[in-house]
Amino acid sequence: MEVEFVDNVGLAFRVGDQLIDDTPFVITSDGTVGIGTSAPTARLAISYDGTDDIFRIDDVAGDTTPLVVSADGSLGIGVSSPSTALQIGTGSIGFADGDMDVYVGGTLEVDGSVHVDGSIIAGQYYGDGSG
Repeated sequence: MEVEFVDNVGLAFRVGDQLIDDTPFVITSDGTVGIGTSAPTARLAISYDGTDDIFRIDDVAGDTTPLVVSADGSLGIGVSSPSTALQIGTGSIGFADGDMDVYVGGTLEVDGSVHVDGSIIAGQYYGDGSG
């Protein structure tokens, strides 16, 4: 492993692997951080081409996974292996402020019950017509 402080190439700090000429971690002179890239394109940029999770936060006990980004880009919240683009485990979705609306641009499928505390407004209604 190679650790160096470099100013002449726009890097403030770099950790490299001398054997494969890779840069697993870099902090540029403007403060951007790159993991797996020597040229981060955001405040935190992660570049990865493997099959393991890209990013993961586990709790101290290791019995839950509060957040994971899998190798295919799926995001799991409270789920260790998300099977869809966004999968949320047990719990609920809440809003701190704003209009409290949830918009779905496509089909919303519910496997279970839908509870409504308020009005249902629909452009088209499909169902048995009972109210």
